[in-house]
This record gives sequence, structure tokens and C-alpha cells, in this order.
Amino acid sequence: MSLKDVETIEITKDQLKIVAGRSKLTIDQTKELLIALLQFVLEQTVLEVEIEMEKIIPVRTGELRDDFLTKLNNSKVRGMVLRIFLWSEFPYAERVNKMSTFQVRHTGTRYENPNRRGYRAKARDKYGALVYLNDPFAEGHFFTKLVEFTKERLMLNLARGKAAIANGSPLTVRQLSAIEGEA
Repeated sequence: MSLKDVETIEITKDQLKIVAGRSKLTIDQTKELLIALLQFVLEQTVLEVEIEMEKIIPVRTGELRDDFLTKLNNSKVRGMVLRIFLWSEFPYAERVNKMSTFQVRHTGTRYENPNRRGYRAKARDKYGALVYLNDPFAEGHFFTKLVEFTKERLMLNLARGKAAIANGSPLTVRQLSAIEGEA
């Protein structure tokens, strides 16, 4: 069982021809600018999603968050396609995603899992000292929220990227309007 989502923005040949046809640039020059646009969108979105992941993904050992961050950092632009990967292969990821915010914050408890019968192991840090478990920003149903956040930031960064490209090149925002992402 795993949680998986891939967000994609693809610039088709038809869109490339429309943008190039409206400008004074060649197809190759336009393609270079659009790849730079996708690279900008990828960098900005990955940075923002990493910050959000640090806040909302529940942490007991950190393995779940690390797994999501590793997959996110494998996101890339290949050709004229941008792909952002959000997934985890940890078996308990789906179960943690179903928990409420109250359950994942586990504020002030000294026990690893107080709800399991007969299991009262105390939480300890790497030096063996007892610690209170506290994850004040963790969110219940984190994956659903993370996917929504990623889609929102992807569209916002695409709009920002179009404006930035239009500022420093012969292309205008109107010419770039043929490039659309899916929300």
C-alpha cells in the first residue's frame, strides 16, 4: 500500500507552434525559453512543497517525511514535460494519512503507541533519554492536503514564470497564454 500522485505540465508541439508563430523567435529559440520556464516552475514548486512537507507530514521517526522528500527531489523536466512526484512506499503511509490531526500531533505523550494493548514502550531520543512526543504542525489527512497545495503552487508558479519570461524576452504574456497547466 502506498500513496502516489504525479503532477504534470506538458507543452505540446501544437502549443509550441502557437507560441512561436505569435512571436519573432524561431521554434528552437521558443523551445529553449519554454524549457527554462518549466525549469523555473519546477525549482520554485519543489522548494515550496519541501517547506510545506516539513510542516505537515507527521514525524515519529522521520522516515515517512524523508521518503516523500527523496521522491520529490526526483522530480524533473524532461523534454517539454515537467513532472512532480509525490509518493511514499512505506506500508504505514496510507494508515497515517487516514488519521485525524489530533491523532498525528501526539502532543505531550511519553509513549510510542499508547493505544495498542500491552505496548507501553517509552519514547527515547538517540542518547536514550526519555522525551515527550510533540509534532505541533502535523496535519491529519496530510497527503490530500499536500496534493492540493502542490497543484495550487504549480499553477501560481507557472503564472509567475510566464510573467518573468515575458519581462526578459520578446514573448508577451498573451503569447504565452497557450501554455496551460491542469489544476
